[in-house]
Amino acid sequence: LLYNYIHDMVLFDIPFTYIACYILFNTFLIKEKYTQFGISLLVLTILFSAGFVIYEYIQNRNIELSLSNPLTPFDLYFVCWKLKVFFTYTGVSFILFISIKLYKLWYLKEKENQQLVFLNKEAKIEILQARIHPHFLFNSLNTIYSFAFYDQIKSKDMLKKLYTILHYMVHDCTGDYILLENEISAVTDYINLEKERYGERLRINVNQIGSLEGKKIAPLLLQPFVENAFKHGASKMISDPWIDITIHVLHENLHFTISN
Repeated sequence: LLYNYIHDMVLFDIPFTYIACYILFNTFLIKEKYTQFGISLLVLTILFSAGFVIYEYIQNRNIELSLSNPLTPFDLYFVCWKLKVFFTYTGVSFILFISIKLYKLWYLKEKENQQLVFLNKEAKIEILQARIHPHFLFNSLNTIYSFAFYDQIKSKDMLKKLYTILHYMVHDCTGDYILLENEISAVTDYINLEKERYGERLRINVNQIGSLEGKKIAPLLLQPFVENAFKHGASKMISDPWIDITIHVLHENLHFTISN
């Protein structure tokens, strides 16, 4: 009995399960082609079940069918019984292996999602670091710290300006476009904060022409130019640093000029 079972499993159960789980599944089901998968599985089942019944009938009955020796009720019972055996064992094998494969795919998908979440967090951190220039942040904190000893009112005002700038960079710049007036306002807050650091020795001139109402721009597009003007221009000058900025809005065009 054990020999017959292993023999049938090798000839029918394993090939059927392999074809269904690794060929039809990968070709149709994983690509969400449910109709093609169902039809292919039905055809595969008919072919294998018919082959199994014919093989078992020849092996066990050893009777040559002819007009003088037709199928008997017992033969029909044998066929039905063998079909039941085929669907029972092959069905169990198919369900077992398809369950394992689905679990494996689910596990790999979950692992991939966790990796994507991790990479997304890393990307957000990198974006945040790109938005907030560390030199600007450290310099501003040092200036606020120094003012805290002899002018607490000014240090509180500077801390408020720094909070407004950081809040804008972190929370307000998440979309593809922001209002131009918000970007200009953030640039102005940044300039005012830097002016506190340089004091009277910095000459800065900001000239704005045209209406900002309703205009939109990519977030933080102007901020790096202003930061660089301070970092690579004003901070390198021993005396009388200066920065000139012109913002000209003409219809749908923005002309931004900065020199140091």
